[in-house]
Amino acid sequence: MKKLFKTEKRRDQAIVLFLAILLAGIFWGIAGPFNMTHLDNVTISQETITLEGGDAIQIPTSDIAEVSLIDKMPPVSFRLNGSSFKGINTGYFMLGNGEKCFLFLRNGTPPFIHIRCKTGVPVFFNRKKPDETRQVYQEILSVCNPKSNI
Repeated sequence: MKKLFKTEKRRDQAIVLFLAILLAGIFWGIAGPFNMTHLDNVTISQETITLEGGDAIQIPTSDIAEVSLIDKMPPVSFRLNGSSFKGINTGYFMLGNGEKCFLFLRNGTPPFIHIRCKTGVPVFFNRKKPDETRQVYQEILSVCNPKSNI
C-alpha cells in the first residue's frame, strides 16, 4: 500500500512539473515576441550607430558606404535568425536576391532606412512613426558623410 502512494505522489509531481513547464512555454510564446520585436533605442554618435530592442546591432560610421531613405522594401525571402511577429521583423533575413541582411522594421510603415556597409550585411530599419524615421535618417546623415539617396 505504501509503495502505491509513492508512485501516485511521483505521478502527481510529474504532472505538476509538466503543467508548469507548459504554462511557462505558453507565456513566453505569447509575451516574448512583444518584448523582442520592437526597436527601443537608436543611438547615433560620431563613431557608431546602435540599434537596440530584442536584438541589437552596432554599425561603425566608418563602415557606412551609403544611407538611403526608401519607400518600398526589397523582397524578403525568409528568416535566418530572427523573429517575425505581427508585421514586425527583427534579426537576420535573406533578401529575394540571395543577400543576407539585418532587419529591425515594421513592414507596413514606410519609409525605411537602408544602410549599406562596406563590410558586413545591409541594414534596414524604421521607427514606429514615419516622421521619427525621417528624423533618424537626418541625424545619421549629419554624423557620417556617406553617399546618400535622399
